[in-house]
Amino acid sequence: PVMEIHAILNAIRQNTSDSTAIKNNIEELQKMGRKDRYRSYRDVIYFTAAEIELERNNTEGAKAMLLKSAKAVNLANPSQRTATFLLLGDIYYTEKNFRDAKSVYDSVNNNDPGIVDAVAFDTRKALLNSLVGEMDIIHRQDSLQLLAAMPEAERYAILKKKVRQLRKQQGLKEEEETLGENAAVGMDNSNSTKPPPDLFDNGSKGDWYFYNPALKSKGFTAFKQTWGNRPNTDNWRRSAAIAAAVASTRTPQPGGEDAAQKAAGMEDGEYTVAGLLKGIPLTAEQMQISEDSVAEAMLEIGIMYVDKMEEYDDAIDTLEKFVDKYAYHARKPEGLYYLNIAYKKTGRTEKANSVKAELDNKYSGTKYQQLADNAITQQTEKHKKEVTGAYDKIYNLFIEGEFEQALNQKKIYDSVYGTSYWTPQLLYIQAVYFLQTRNDVEARKVLQSIIDVFPTDPMTPKAKNILDVLGRRKEIEDYLTKLEIKRVEDTIFIAKAPPKRQEQIGTPMEQDTTRMLPLKKPVLLTDTAKIAKPAITAPKLVIKEDTTRT
Repeated sequence: PVMEIHAILNAIRQNTSDSTAIKNNIEELQKMGRKDRYRSYRDVIYFTAAEIELERNNTEGAKAMLLKSAKAVNLANPSQRTATFLLLGDIYYTEKNFRDAKSVYDSVNNNDPGIVDAVAFDTRKALLNSLVGEMDIIHRQDSLQLLAAMPEAERYAILKKKVRQLRKQQGLKEEEETLGENAAVGMDNSNSTKPPPDLFDNGSKGDWYFYNPALKSKGFTAFKQTWGNRPNTDNWRRSAAIAAAVASTRTPQPGGEDAAQKAAGMEDGEYTVAGLLKGIPLTAEQMQISEDSVAEAMLEIGIMYVDKMEEYDDAIDTLEKFVDKYAYHARKPEGLYYLNIAYKKTGRTEKANSVKAELDNKYSGTKYQQLADNAITQQTEKHKKEVTGAYDKIYNLFIEGEFEQALNQKKIYDSVYGTSYWTPQLLYIQAVYFLQTRNDVEARKVLQSIIDVFPTDPMTPKAKNILDVLGRRKEIEDYLTKLEIKRVEDTIFIAKAPPKRQEQIGTPMEQDTTRMLPLKKPVLLTDTAKIAKPAITAPKLVIKEDTTRT
C-alpha cells in the first residue's frame, strides 16, 4: 500500500499543465485525505498538497495543508513528521514569524536523518530560542506597564481572573480571599454553631454511601469544588507534604527556581493576587527597572538581526527605536555601532556617516568607536588572510561543482564570521546554483545581498537582471513551452558547372606558367601509338631540352 500511495501521488503531481490542473490536483488530494482507507497516509497526502500549493506560490494554502499533515502525523513514519515540521518552520521563518517558527522547530527531532544540514538547523533553532526569549521580555514588560497604568479596581479584577485561571491549571482551589474564610462545601459562613452536614449521613435511606448514586455525585462535586482537577496519582498528599518540607529547608538562590516563581507571581508554589501584584511596576523605581529590561532586550534583538540573521531592515527599525528612546543607556555606543553596520549593508551611506559622526563626537575612544574606525571587524591581518583563504576554497568548490560541500562549509563560516568576508563573485555563483536547483527563494535572498552589500560592484547589474528574469520565470517558461518553432525549408540552388578547360599541349612556354613544378627529365613524345594520327603525315619532331627552366 505504501508504494501504491506514492504512485498515486506522483501521478497526480505530473499533471501541472495549467492553474486549473493544479487546483484539481489539490482537490483530488483532499478527497483522498478524507477517505478512511488512506487514514494512515494522511500526513503524506497533505504534505504533497502543501508542496503543490507552494509551487503556485499559495503560502497560506500550504500552511493549512501542513497543519493538517501535522495533526494527522503517523507515529510509524517519523521522517514524514520531521519533513512536515521543517517545511512549516521554514515558511514561518521566511515570513519572519519567528515565534511560530520556534514553536514548530521545537517539535522536530534533531537526530532525525531527514534533516539535510543538522548543524545549520541546530544553529537556527538556538538563535530562535534566544530571539523569542528577548521578544517575550519586551511583551511581558509592556503588559506589566499597561497594567500599572490602569485604575486600581480594573487592575485588581484582571489579576483576580488571571489567578483563578492559573490555579485551575495547577489543580488548586480558588484563593481563600475569593471564597471566604471557610471555603469547604457545606460550611456555613455565619457564626452559628450549626454543625456541617455529614456527606455520609444515610439516615434517610438504608443504602451504604458507595451504593447511593446521589451521595456519590454529591461527594464528587464537593471534592471538585474544593480541590480542583487533581491528577489521579497515589499518595499525592504525602508527596505534597514532602515537597513542602524540602522547600522550607532549601535556601533560595538568586536567579534559581525560587526567583523564577517569584517573578511569575507565585508564593509557596501557588499563584496569588498579591504575588502577581508584586511584579507590576507601580513605583518610579520599578518602572525604571522595567524600562531597562525592555532596552536590553531591544538591543539584543537588534544585534542578532545584524550578526546572526542578516535581517538589516528589521535591525534598523529595532536599533533606531533603541537609540531614540533610550539615549541615556550605557550601551548606546554599541547600538550606534550595529546601526552603522546595518545602514552600510543596505546602502544608506548618508545615515551611516551620520551615525559614525555621532560615535566620533560623543563616544570617541570607546570600544565601539574604534571598531567602527576599523571598518567592520578588528581582526588581525593574519586572521583575515586565513578566513579569506577559507572563503576562496569555498568559491573553488562551487567552480568545481561540489555544491553541497561548498554550501555546508559556507554555512559554518557564516555562522562564525557573519558577512564580513563575502565577495560578490561567491554570492553570484551561489545564486546560480540555487537557480539551477529551482530554489528561487534562496536565490532571491543571495542576489539581493549582492545588490545591498555591493551596490557599486560590476556584479550588481547582473544580479539585478537575474532578479528581473526570476520575477518573470513562470511567464518565460510558459512562453518557451508553448512556443512552436517551424524550420524553414532549405532552398537548393543548382549552378551550372564552369566549362572544363582543355589541357593545352605545346612547349613549356605555351603552358600555364603558374604550375612551376620541376621536371625530373625531359619528356619525349616518341610513342606515336598514343597520339591520334593526323590526316596529313607530319615530319618527325625532335624536342630539345628547355634551357629556360634551369
